[in-house]
Amino acid sequence: MVPEAPIERTDDGEAPVGDGWFVLNARDARWLNDDVVYPRSELALRHAAGVERETREPSEAYAGSPPDEPVAFRGGWLPG
Repeated sequence: MVPEAPIERTDDGEAPVGDGWFVLNARDARWLNDDVVYPRSELALRHAAGVERETREPSEAYAGSPPDEPVAFRGGWLPG
């Protein structure tokens, strides 16, 4: 099991420090009996990243997303 990464406030906002996991937008994240719920979010919809209606189905939540494409790592993607 990987521990939760502590969050640190930086000039660019809050960021996880060290190794571990973290949840973005935890206020809207919900897990019910190990099922993920994808809630409707006006903010996410404004950025073409939301679902029109709440669902538990990943295939429905990601239906409008293009398929993943492998890309080569580029310098500058990770903090130095």
